[in-house]
Amino acid sequence: MSKQMQNLSRQYFDFLVHEHYFKYDGYLNGWTAYLSDTMIIRVFEGRNTPSLVLRLKKEPEFTELHLGTIIEIFGKMTREQYEETMQQQGIEDNFLFVTSLFREFEQVLIYQSENWWLNAQKLVYEKTANIYKRTGQNPADDTFYYNLYKYIKSKELECDS
Repeated sequence: MSKQMQNLSRQYFDFLVHEHYFKYDGYLNGWTAYLSDTMIIRVFEGRNTPSLVLRLKKEPEFTELHLGTIIEIFGKMTREQYEETMQQQGIEDNFLFVTSLFREFEQVLIYQSENWWLNAQKLVYEKTANIYKRTGQNPADDTFYYNLYKYIKSKELECDS
């Protein structure tokens, strides 16, 4: 499956290299990576589903965002609808689906991240908080949750100053 996923990743996402001057950074451990001066885009090999994640280079790794979450910020569909669509299709259709969603918003995603990045982080935090509330679990031991909270607060302070 890895060779097929690598080939499909290149087939559907090499436009990043040709149109947006990303560098193809290879295929390792199920990930195909594309790098620009400011952003890392990775396509991961799932079961019949490619997962696309974005991270700003200057931001910590834990802030990496799944395309399904970002699309929710833009009001296109919820992450749950995104996942449901992926479960109903085959691998090539899923690549086409992910690529078409990305391309619909590519200018904003690549060149205007300052307009959506913090809101997407807040959405992840709120969804995680809701899971804790719904399940009655205590988030105190969740390093990701705590780090995301500190990250959002620090970014809000930067925006206020």
